[in-house]
Amino acid sequence: MMSSATHKEKLPMKERLPKKQVFGYIMGMFPTVLFLGFFNFAYSKFFLNDLMLEPRLWYIGLAIYGIVNGINDPIIGYITDNTNAKKWGSRRLIYIKWGAPLLALAFALIWWIPTDHGSQFLLFLHFTLTLCFFDTMMTMLVMTWMALLPEMTMDVDERTRINFIGSIFVFFLGLPLLAVSTLEQEQIKIVSLGIALIAPLAYIFVVKFCKEKPIFHHDKPVPFKQAIKFTLWNKAHLCVIALNFFNQMASTMTSAFTFLFWFIIGEENILWYYLAGTLIGYFSNFIAMKLRERVGMINLMIFSSGIKMVGGLVLFFLVIDPAREWLIWIGIVWNAFFGGGMVFRNVLHMLVIDEDEMKSGQRREGMFYGMNALLVKPAESLGPALGTAVLLAFSYIQGAPAESQPESVFLGIKVVFLLIPQVVTLISMVILWLFPIKGKALVELQEKLDAHHVHKTESLALSQIEALD
Repeated sequence: MMSSATHKEKLPMKERLPKKQVFGYIMGMFPTVLFLGFFNFAYSKFFLNDLMLEPRLWYIGLAIYGIVNGINDPIIGYITDNTNAKKWGSRRLIYIKWGAPLLALAFALIWWIPTDHGSQFLLFLHFTLTLCFFDTMMTMLVMTWMALLPEMTMDVDERTRINFIGSIFVFFLGLPLLAVSTLEQEQIKIVSLGIALIAPLAYIFVVKFCKEKPIFHHDKPVPFKQAIKFTLWNKAHLCVIALNFFNQMASTMTSAFTFLFWFIIGEENILWYYLAGTLIGYFSNFIAMKLRERVGMINLMIFSSGIKMVGGLVLFFLVIDPAREWLIWIGIVWNAFFGGGMVFRNVLHMLVIDEDEMKSGQRREGMFYGMNALLVKPAESLGPALGTAVLLAFSYIQGAPAESQPESVFLGIKVVFLLIPQVVTLISMVILWLFPIKGKALVELQEKLDAHHVHKTESLALSQIEALD
């Protein structure tokens, strides 16, 4: 008998969503990309550079923001999971419908509260309170929007396809945001107002076209303490959290020091760098989606990651010699192509939620996404901190141009961008190998889930008939 790891994944569930629902869900990415993209590019420049908030108050504000940013995720997730759909008409869409205007207001307040405070303390309050208000509203809407997809369809391939389409949409929508960091203070305010007025309109399509399934509106709520216990003592979920943690750490480390990578490949090649990695990555994602049933999702992710890691390590040792730095472009293409298996990474989290439904009896997307955010967000700080430590160890001079840096710094940059990510890839392969919902186990889960939903649908129909009688 084939093992769970090698069993082909011919899944029983084939649940294609109507085009309107797919369109409605993808439109939810529009405000997410615009709000978060603009915010991430602009807020440090706006407060630290333009308004000159004192560094001491800046760090205190960021610490408060970080605490709020972490604890509000599981709390909001739990609340949305247990919303009375009979009273409010939905569990998720109600928050998107009424939260969209508040999100727009929270975003606008960051930039449009009068900034001529004349007091560092008032500026500190402005910075801290508006960031916390914005993050809370952003968490509420993004989390409820994300929770829609695993509920709307249990089909692994359909979930992957929609995420893939959405990633293409995000790429083209996010390209213009690269210019945000070049805007002046008044320009930031004007552009932010336009985003605050336009972006939330996309939620109209989410509310209109996305459909929640009534069978989940009658699930018995899980008490908060038990909900946390179910979430943390779930092996599959711990694997997903670990996978997300290390990948987020590597991602934030490289993004924080991307400006140093230009020392090697040249600022004039920035667009080619993004296009080469992204377009080849999409092609690779497409191939991975086609191979999933024949090879198996986890097998594909491990195999492609292994090839990527070996090639990446060979590349690192080759380009230690500055004369061979042109090979980095081959490395960019190599990493993009053999990184295609990671198109399934978001789907793994949805499988965890599917498995939990069979154990807890409730669809708890909000709680799982919330606990993941709580435990993964420290990686956003750890990544840049690790990169800083490596660069300083290689004698990096802050603020100095490329020509003024010692030769050792260029090796440090290669360690950050070419070596550490391969170590993270190796760790990810081990985590994927430990992930239990794969192969035969995945097929069996889908079969049980399908039967469970048929039973819930029949029970709901029977109860509605009895209510009429």
